[in-house]
Amino acid sequence: MTDQTLHKAWIGLGSNLGDRRDNMVSVCRMMKDLGIKIIRESGIYKSAAWGYRSEHLFYNQCLLVETVMEPLELLRHFQSMEKEAGRIKNYERYTDRNIDIDILFYDDLVIDSEYLSIPHPELTKRMFVLKPLNEIDPEKKHPLLGKPVKVLLEECTDRSEVHLVRS
Repeated sequence: MTDQTLHKAWIGLGSNLGDRRDNMVSVCRMMKDLGIKIIRESGIYKSAAWGYRSEHLFYNQCLLVETVMEPLELLRHFQSMEKEAGRIKNYERYTDRNIDIDILFYDDLVIDSEYLSIPHPELTKRMFVLKPLNEIDPEKKHPLLGKPVKVLLEECTDRSEVHLVRS
């Protein structure tokens, strides 16, 4: 018998190739088809690429979901979704992509393995993550820092322009 405990996960989506909005809608549909329940959905934000140069602007969004999947199983499904949506993995850390799906938080777990790091190690440095994350759950505490997202947003040194495109 498998454990059917519901877990909460905070997910970051990003897209800067193709129909960015449709890429995110498709991934949300795939999540629902897998039994992942979307509890809250931020607006869609637009920003320049972070960590590299690109002529393509990103759309970013955060989701709060409920799932019975454990973190590694969720990661495997997300990687399959990225591949199905046309993402090509290469050896460059940051590249243009049809879709990127990141697990930002999973319950209050802290995981640091070869395959997965939760909380996402870069989230406190990225305005394009913190703005939509703050919209869906400003009181969510970072399990390592003990600070709520709204404080992380205030303290973020990233000065990138991140604008709401669609609520």
